[in-house]
Formats: sequence, C-alpha cells, structure tokens
Amino acid sequence: MIFMVGYLDLIGWLDGLTALAIIVSSVTFGIVCVIKGTRSNAKLLTYAGIMTLCIGSFWLGPTTDLFMWLLFEIHITPPEIYGLLSYTMIGPGVVIVAIIGGELIAPSKKKTLIVIMSISGIIFEIFLWGFTTSSFKPFETPALGRLLDASFNTHYYTFFLIAFFLVYLLIFVATGFAVKAKKSIGILRNKFIYMAIAFYIFVITGLFDALLDPGIAIGIVRLFMCSFSVLMYLGLKT
Repeated sequence: MIFMVGYLDLIGWLDGLTALAIIVSSVTFGIVCVIKGTRSNAKLLTYAGIMTLCIGSFWLGPTTDLFMWLLFEIHITPPEIYGLLSYTMIGPGVVIVAIIGGELIAPSKKKTLIVIMSISGIIFEIFLWGFTTSSFKPFETPALGRLLDASFNTHYYTFFLIAFFLVYLLIFVATGFAVKAKKSIGILRNKFIYMAIAFYIFVITGLFDALLDPGIAIGIVRLFMCSFSVLMYLGLKT
C-alpha cells in the first residue's frame, strides 16, 4: 500500500489541527489585546495579551510536528525538542498569570504571588532544559498517521511543578474569579465570569494534554480551549 507524503489518520489530523487552531486563536487575540492595551494604557489587557501568546505556544510541539510530517514526512528530531517547544513558555506564563490574578483578586498579596510564581517558574525551566530526558516519559516513534506526543514523567520534578501551577490556577485564579463574580453585579460580574470560565477551560485542557494520549477526547477539549483567548479579551477589555 502506497501512502502519500505526510499521510495522517483521523487522530493525527485532530491532534495537529486542534493544536494549530489554538495557536491561531491565541496569536490573533493576544496581538489584539497587546495593541489595544498599549494604545489605551490598559496594563491588564496588555498582560492578558502576553499571557495569551504564552499559553498558545504550549501547542507549538504538535503544530510544528504537523507541518514537518505533512511537508517532509519526518518528525521533530531529536523528539525532546517537541517537549521544549511545547512547555518553555510555562515559566513566563505563570508569572503573567500571577500579575493579573494578584491585581484583580488579591492586590495586597500581589508582590508575594509574583515572587513565588517567578521562583517556581525559574525552577521549572531549569529542570525542563537541564533534565529534559528525565522530565518526559520516553518518546516513542509514532504509529503511521500519528504525530509525536510528549507526556510528563509523573515521578519527576517538572510534573510536580506543573501540578502545582494547575492547582494554583484552579483554586486561586479560576475559583477566585468565580467568587469575585458572585460578589459583583452588572458588567463587572460578567467580566469575572468570562475570566473564571476561561481558566477552568485551560486547567481542564492542561490536564488532558499532560496526562492522556492524543485522541478524540483531547481533540474535543482543545476545541473548547480555542475560546480561552476570546473569553480573556471579553473579561479584560475596557
């Protein structure tokens, strides 16, 4: 049986195209937020734009592998680069989240949050770059029609830090925005609701992507992730 260059099955297409969709939506709304925030001197909107760009980059691995496979019928080599492409911006991203969360939820603890998340982010990057092989489960050659996948080694420090970041986002940021929404009225209430939903979606998507193999479920969840940047823009626009 002869396959065309870059043959992908349904799961392969779903894996690659949903990752690409997240990047396109994140870049689009991230740039819009940065431009509008800069022009109107709305710092939170600017930070939201930078954060959205960072979050979109978490799917650079599968997107890069998609184009490499379709165009040249090769996967990213060495495969550890896949993990670095996907997760390098986690460190900067969590710092930006700490700035936004601290400003809106706990202004009095903003500096403390930024320091804690900055130190955690730096430690994460050290383990990710210095001990890349240990950070991930062994990379396997994908089956024909599939793309590379990176799963964190659940017994290593990078995974523990990822878990810490997701718990922080779930309990402090997402739930914090939900509590703020409950205590607010009118337009402000709607803005907090948008941001709470955005971070709940991100945490769920992050869990699926970090722990499960590519499949229909991840594809569906990633489609919901495309709404993250839109919700953040609606929540922070002036």
